[in-house]
Amino acid sequence: MPANVIVFGATGAVGSCLVREGLAAGLDVSVFIRDPRKLELQHSPQALSRLKVYVGDIHDTRAISQAMAEHDTAVDAAGSHLPKEYLAIRRSIVSAARQTLQPPRRIWVFGGLPGLLVPHTDTPGTDLPGMPALFRAHRPVYETVRNSGMDWTFICPGPMYLAGRRGIPGRLDVTFDVMPYRVDEWTKWLPRIVQPFIMYSHLREVATAYEDVACLVMTNLAPDGPYSRRRIGVVDPQA
Repeated sequence: MPANVIVFGATGAVGSCLVREGLAAGLDVSVFIRDPRKLELQHSPQALSRLKVYVGDIHDTRAISQAMAEHDTAVDAAGSHLPKEYLAIRRSIVSAARQTLQPPRRIWVFGGLPGLLVPHTDTPGTDLPGMPALFRAHRPVYETVRNSGMDWTFICPGPMYLAGRRGIPGRLDVTFDVMPYRVDEWTKWLPRIVQPFIMYSHLREVATAYEDVACLVMTNLAPDGPYSRRRIGVVDPQA
């Protein structure tokens, strides 16, 4: 397992679960946050005593680099609803990780379902007609991560929800590169304008619990693991 991990976006829905799962796995967990008060509302005093907290602005590249310098692994779950900001944050974190993370320089970066390929095609969801600008930004983020030279994983879950429990190891099935819903192969011949509607119609079946996604990430931080240098989707076969 890695010596220590720093989580960005640690007070968000997925970020808070990442912190809990990391502590439960016995990892040395650090967080980079803007508002410590949110952290205090999400975790017990005992959990907080085990965290190393870096307070800073996610747009401050120097602060991000300084925080990363003491770690060998990073998880980027920082969020933004603004496409340009989302892209800028991801590029800033990946750049800082490449320059300042200690070996083996392991990084997980969160995207979304459109960051994967439409089943039975070579078409990324980002390129489908009518895709919102925020999701279109996932393509350059993936390219940035893929070309970083680090031991990376780009995880692209569909809709997520809070299950109110601990994450369950092995609960999720993982797909490589392709969206994790099932369709017949003949659908690849349908006009591209139809593909977004097919994707949207399968959103419920690819929904996963934040806790299970966080468990998958925090138990697969070791270098050269099964998801190293891969773009992955996740699905709960028991849902």
